[in-house]
Amino acid sequence: MHPVSSNAPRQPRRRTADQWRGIVARFQESGLTPKEFCKREALAEATFGRWRRRFLAEDERPEFVELLPSSASMKGRGSEFWELELDLPCGGTLRLRGGR
Repeated sequence: MHPVSSNAPRQPRRRTADQWRGIVARFQESGLTPKEFCKREALAEATFGRWRRRFLAEDERPEFVELLPSSASMKGRGSEFWELELDLPCGGTLRLRGGR
């Protein structure tokens, strides 16, 4: 058996999303630039940046959006009819209609 060399390249450490969330939270409290923080924490800047952007995007998305009917969409149709139209980011439109 050959002894393991201490000069062997280290395998990148795998972290969970929760661990990355904690790292990003520590960065936000640190007052450091991303470059300084990554150097201090021995993190790859590109990997840190991807996780940071991911959490920023998640924080910007609302968890729940309440949709209320407009009075114009109900005109002349009676209170038992409803219609919902959503313009999707991909360019499509989702239309839902219902009634008794």
